[in-house]
Amino acid sequence: MPVITPPSLQWAPSRDLGGQFAPDIHGITAVNAADDRLMLFARDASNTLITRWITRQGNTQGDWNSAWTTVTGATVDSDIAAVRGVDGRVRVFWRTPGNDLQALQEPQINAGLAGAGAPLTLASGITASPCACLGADGRAEVFYRDADGTVGRVAHATTAYGPFGAPASLGGPVNRIESPAAALASDGRIVVLAIGRPGEGVSAVQQETAGDSTAWGDWQLVSENAVHGPAALPDADGRVRVFYHSVTRPTVETAIQGADYDGFEQPEGIGGSVRLWPVPVLSLEGRQQVFFRNIEDETVYGIVQSSHNSDTFLPQEETGWSLWRWTMPRTGRFADNRSFVLRIDAAGTAARECQTFGNPTRG
Repeated sequence: MPVITPPSLQWAPSRDLGGQFAPDIHGITAVNAADDRLMLFARDASNTLITRWITRQGNTQGDWNSAWTTVTGATVDSDIAAVRGVDGRVRVFWRTPGNDLQALQEPQINAGLAGAGAPLTLASGITASPCACLGADGRAEVFYRDADGTVGRVAHATTAYGPFGAPASLGGPVNRIESPAAALASDGRIVVLAIGRPGEGVSAVQQETAGDSTAWGDWQLVSENAVHGPAALPDADGRVRVFYHSVTRPTVETAIQGADYDGFEQPEGIGGSVRLWPVPVLSLEGRQQVFFRNIEDETVYGIVQSSHNSDTFLPQEETGWSLWRWTMPRTGRFADNRSFVLRIDAAGTAARECQTFGNPTRG
């Protein structure tokens, strides 16, 4: 069993969540509904959006509904991005086979996507999976690689959280395969990161003013030594930390925003033997846990910060969790802040790992 966890917690036994998935999927997306039930989203073998969620209100442990449910009319050719808005409704975003950015939102809180109606088209000509986050004013912001090879964005038009505004470009070249990453720093500004073409490394751009989605600064180089990723998540102190796959060797590198939130500090290698890119989650005790597909045995490994807000990380640890095809682990937190890891196991079905308090049979 893995030990990448605070001393007061342990990892519960794996829970089989079934499902059949597209062969080129990267992973499963999770978000907490307004009543804190965990909702899952993925793309199935017929390129349709599917969802599954916990059935009992407030239950973070088990009691999943009986099967993955197909979302009628949602044809998908990417991984899924999902956020829960300040109005409590979950919104999901994806790229279609025709390269449109489409979205669905819950018709009311805790309703799921049944009755959500036809998908909304927010932009056209997108060429990779989207990512999404909330701004300081609560508006959902979606970022993607556009037809020009730069970062596009679209956001709620107002803080009524209804229609989305027109798409706009933030510039900044993006790798032809990977998608941008976005996170909200504790100063209230969104930071967007993207890996460029070979030799261009990873760069960042951020809002000029908290909550103002129309004014953005200039792109700044974070590191030339990046080839896959990025993934972004605030540290315990709220500064955005970026993780990515090193271009010179298959290890994880990371960089943290400076104390003034303008620019990033010197990148650091933190070890690991990673394929594709690492995926972080902030643990209950405030340390970053970073999970990734190991290049040597193609299973899940992890690295954890030595202490919260530290620039040093402990050596990689093996979990023993298998992975299907070219999938990656995906991470998140329950409403009580316990970490979980979602994966598609070697048999091609979904599995969930989660931390639990003292009783390893729970989960």
